[in-house]
Amino acid sequence: RCAGKTPECEFAAGRYAAARSLADRSALGLYWRIKSANELARASFAKLSALPPSVEGYRFLAELARAQGRHAEAAEAWRAARRLEPENPNLK
Repeated sequence: RCAGKTPECEFAAGRYAAARSLADRSALGLYWRIKSANELARASFAKLSALPPSVEGYRFLAELARAQGRHAEAAEAWRAARRLEPENPNLK
């Protein structure tokens, strides 16, 4: 059980932005900053995946996959974008 506003307590309560902002630059503080940032990113990706398919969304997925060396996934994301807008000259 937590008492007070600490990164650990804020994280445990699901208040990731608050946990991140409370964390200092010590090793432990950096741990909570990174852990909180990961949870914020996970929530953002969950929201993005709930949106309707779009060229911008597929472009983002393609670039992310390419940067991570997942080239087959990147190519499939580009193909999906092209299916949505086959006449888009930026997708050829």
